[in-house]
Amino acid sequence: MRRLARSASIGIRRTVARARHLPPDVVDRLSRDPDTHVSYNLASCCEEAPAELLLEVALRRTARFLALNHPNFPRHPLLRFADDPDPLRRRLALESPESTPGLAERFVDDPDERVRVRAAADPRLSPATVLRLLDSTPQTRRAALGNPQLPIPALVRLLRDAHTAEAAAANPAIPTTVVRQLIELSCAAEPPPG
Repeated sequence: MRRLARSASIGIRRTVARARHLPPDVVDRLSRDPDTHVSYNLASCCEEAPAELLLEVALRRTARFLALNHPNFPRHPLLRFADDPDPLRRRLALESPESTPGLAERFVDDPDERVRVRAAADPRLSPATVLRLLDSTPQTRRAALGNPQLPIPALVRLLRDAHTAEAAAANPAIPTTVVRQLIELSCAAEPPPG
């Protein structure tokens, strides 16, 4: 692997970076590779990808969510992006453990819809704010439908509406009794086999 990581061939270095486990010196070499696909592959595949590289990849327009889901992703420094002019950086602030309910509430009124959508899904929002977001744009509304702070009576009502049922069904706060009723209705609607 060490020899392959030093290859002049970008394709070989990109392939090496896809390995799940690599020696520390190979990870170090590949994390400094000038080819962005090498760093992308390393961040998305290698369990030893360094935190600095993961943050760098997350700040790019692509591969953001792959980096965010990596166990080495550094969440603590993200709060510094709360007032960044770049909306894609700004929404990263909500991934910080130091992020507050107040920041999530502030971001639901952000001028950029991508920030509003991320904030609409944030479980730190108040139930009243989540209800208010149901009257927003389709993307923001869909994110709010999946928010566990959505009050149960509203969630049950939205499950009965053909326009919102699919997104509302993904809400983790659906009561078990309602899930059972949905399963029974689904089974009753299926034609018998044969």
